[in-house]
Amino acid sequence: MNLRLLATSMAIGSLCMIALYLFAPRTPPSDAEFKQSAATFIKRPGAAEEWVAICRPLLMPQLLEAKHEGALLSTLTAEAEDVCRRFSKVVADGRLTMIEINSHQGPLPFKVVEDAERRPPPAGR
Repeated sequence: MNLRLLATSMAIGSLCMIALYLFAPRTPPSDAEFKQSAATFIKRPGAAEEWVAICRPLLMPQLLEAKHEGALLSTLTAEAEDVCRRFSKVVADGRLTMIEINSHQGPLPFKVVEDAERRPPPAGR
């Protein structure tokens, strides 16, 4: 009898834990958590190449719109890779925050990355 009660209680508890995990509201990551995860990602071997491979296709349409018709695709690809690397560096060292990234509805303008590069890194970094 006690074994059935214990098994039933454990099953109900497990179902409650699963329901809490699936349906509990989640808070977006804080700025500090974002900086820490970005810095950790950058330190991982091969992360820069992985990030550039993800980021480059996202930036290419924006670069193609901004450039003239005669621009070479290889030049645009190199520029997209450069912007992706610069973006990851300013995010990792804390000069570009989640608030600034989330304040833009569309694609992130290049000017935001350039402004972040001009700022000194925050104290404690």
